Amino acid sequence: MKTIVAVLLLTGLALGQNTQPSLSDTLSFMNRSLEEDFAGSIESHGDSGCEVQLIRYHSEKVTIPHGLHKVEGNPRMGIPDRHSYEWAIIDPATHLRSDFNLKDIDPESIKANEVWSLKAIADMPDKFDPNLPHPDRSIVFFKTSNLIKAIHARDFVDESTVKQAIDKAGKGGFGEPGFLLEPGTKTRLAKDQTGDIFLMESNNGAIRFTKAFKHAVELCGGKPSAF
Repeated sequence: MKTIVAVLLLTGLALGQNTQPSLSDTLSFMNRSLEEDFAGSIESHGDSGCEVQLIRYHSEKVTIPHGLHKVEGNPRMGIPDRHSYEWAIIDPATHLRSDFNLKDIDPESIKANEVWSLKAIADMPDKFDPNLPHPDRSIVFFKTSNLIKAIHARDFVDESTVKQAIDKAGKGGFGEPGFLLEPGTKTRLAKDQTGDIFLMESNNGAIRFTKAFKHAVELCGGKPSAF
């Protein structure tokens, strides 16, 4: 009887160990999350499954509160002094494509922070009102373990995007944000860096994405930074 119980317990433990999503399933979930959010895509392109390519679509600038400044009141009119938020602008679209190995990422660095679009702030009824609207965007950011330069980042566009921008500009429009391409290539910028950020529309989606991202990194052997 004891032998049977022991076998059942070991079998239960073994089954429990296999309940975690596989790397393939985790990356598929991450990719679906980005596609449904219209944020981009992430796909594996190596034999190990841990080498990935992250592509993002957003180029929208966002903002976060950055300190307070004093707004003078008018004692004669009975308006007291008060304080208002100052805003720091974040532009996550320094590049649009990143190639890296998940094992090089620090799982503890993967975070999602709620932020505000410039429109959300501009639409505030009173720009001096310190009562913040609810954040309508999220920034996801991550870094490599021990800040090694293991993320290869580059800008790119396709020919159709360039043509659309030229056509729109020719009709008196502003066109798409300009990409200065190297002659004969579709690449504007290439550099190795220690971290990356990208924008997601859904705050809840960003939280779920980061949870899956951490799981994928840990499956590939990613370790926290030593410092």
